[in-house]
Amino acid sequence: ITGSPGIKDDLINAGGLYEDASVVVDRNHVSSRKPDDLPDFCRELIRLMIG
Repeated sequence: ITGSPGIKDDLINAGGLYEDASVVVDRNHVSSRKPDDLPDFCRELIRLMIG
C-alpha cells in the first residue's frame, strides 16, 4: 500500500506493507500518495476495469 508520507507510520503500524511509489496495486485495491500521482492512479484503475 502507499499513501501520503504523513501517514506512512500509521499504515505500517496497522500492518500494511508501505511502498513509496506513485501507485500501488494490491489485487483490486489501488492506492497513491498525492494528487500529483493521479495520472498513474487513473491509468492503473482503468487497466483493472478493462481487465
